[in-house]
Order: sequence, then structure tokens, then C-alpha cells
Amino acid sequence: MDNTFFARVAAFVALILVMVTGLRAQTPTTPSIAYQVSGLNPDMRDQLAQALHQQGIMRIAFACVPAGILVFEPLNGGLRADLQQQVEDLMSQYVGRSSIAVSTLDRNQLEAHCAGVRNQ
Repeated sequence: MDNTFFARVAAFVALILVMVTGLRAQTPTTPSIAYQVSGLNPDMRDQLAQALHQQGIMRIAFACVPAGILVFEPLNGGLRADLQQQVEDLMSQYVGRSSIAVSTLDRNQLEAHCAGVRNQ
């Protein structure tokens, strides 16, 4: 076999890799939103989880009661702004708007913060 064949195979493999990488980059991620909740307790978290389950539009993806952290994500996609409004409307019924703040930490930072609070 000559070098032309190997060059074509290599070019084809490279093209496939570029296409796969491009598709992964375009795959939308599930929007999520994290909150710091003052005075969060297990009952509040459970009531929110139950209400979310009944509504069927979002879920609590991560919770850390000792650190007052709740992370919500939609069940069927959607925009982050819509999710934020829905979460805040629901949480105001159980916690009050003055007790919640959107967190700017990413998921890894939230989990590390949670671990730190639990280990105190």
C-alpha cells in the first residue's frame, strides 16, 4: 500500500474526530441554579422537594442543609431565567424571598463548601 492510502485514512479519522468534538461542544447542558438559603432546615428542603415532585417541572439536584445550599435543575430543559423565576416563586412560599440569594459558586465549589461546613 502506498502513502496516499494512509494519508486518506488519517484525514478521514481526523475529520470524524473534529465532527464528534464539534457535536459535543454543541450539546446543550441542563441549566441549573444554586441558592444560599438562610435558615434552611431538613423540613424546608423536604417540603420543597415534595412540591417540585408534584409540579413535575424541576428537581433539587443537590442539597446541603448545614451550608444552606440548594441546587435546582429542570426536568425537561428550559432557560435559566425561567428556572430562576419558578424557583424563587416556589421558595418564597416556604422560606421567604429575603432568605434566599443566588450563588455564584459552581457545583464543585458548592460541594467543597458543603464538605467544609459538615466537617466543622
